Amino acid sequence: MANPCWIAWTGRSRTMPNALTSPDSSYENRIRPVLRNCAVWAYHKTYARRANYECERIALSLLDGSGIAPALLHSDGATLTHTIGHCPGTPLDQLPDAQRQAALPQLFGLIRKLQSIPAAGVGPLADPPSTRAGTGADTWRSYLAAKLPQRIGAVRGPAKAVSRLRDALADGLTQLEPRLPCGLLHHDLKPANVLLGGTGQLTLVDFDQAKWGPAVSDLGKLAWRFDLWRRPAALTGLRTTFPEVMLPALRFHSLLHMIGALDYYATFGTPSYLPHVHSALTHIERLTGAKLEVPHVRD
Repeated sequence: MANPCWIAWTGRSRTMPNALTSPDSSYENRIRPVLRNCAVWAYHKTYARRANYECERIALSLLDGSGIAPALLHSDGATLTHTIGHCPGTPLDQLPDAQRQAALPQLFGLIRKLQSIPAAGVGPLADPPSTRAGTGADTWRSYLAAKLPQRIGAVRGPAKAVSRLRDALADGLTQLEPRLPCGLLHHDLKPANVLLGGTGQLTLVDFDQAKWGPAVSDLGKLAWRFDLWRRPAALTGLRTTFPEVMLPALRFHSLLHMIGALDYYATFGTPSYLPHVHSALTHIERLTGAKLEVPHVRD
């Protein structure tokens, strides 16, 4: 018979067998609830990669007491496990679209608060300071330029379509503003990582990909995963909160996150990830006219 304490837990758990002994390239986390009086009190989150463990540790430490993210209660570097406080709430991906869209103004405000934390460089929080450049846009541009070859390598389709996407990305990289203020990025803003609490407040979870960079990067991911490119009114709301963000830069960063999804699938081939791949392909075609195909999984 099931333990009645576990029946009370209605959250979701992502599991990968042998997470602690997996190759560094196998990015998955293992999340287990910690119960107190038959209710979820916290979570043990174990990481397959130390870089993700460190990114989440640094981000949650920076956000301690802010109300933006859950509390980091304990860290165990030997097992790459954090104990993270439970935040009551419902992930936005489990709510009707109308509620997701209604949450956007508050979500824009949280992104602005993240950006108020001064950047220590660009790129992943876990990178040693000695490997980081300054916070100017040229360094962010250099960081993206270094990441593009691998991501573009996952793109598959007719030569003209691939060329069209490459040209769009090259133009976007070249046209980035000469100076972009950098702060803290969540870097994985999707409905599943935003919790709506009972009093209407939002909490961001899963900071294991956190980076230093400009707000337009988080906004580009949000514009894709919250389907803003088909919602002119929502894009107007975004521009009202972030008047400094130009649409070409927003489109470029959306495309970066989309081809990142293609690269992830090409690397791991996770069948459950296919809906995100098809979403990325649909949006790439909408934004660039390039009709691409599902990537081959790399050997």
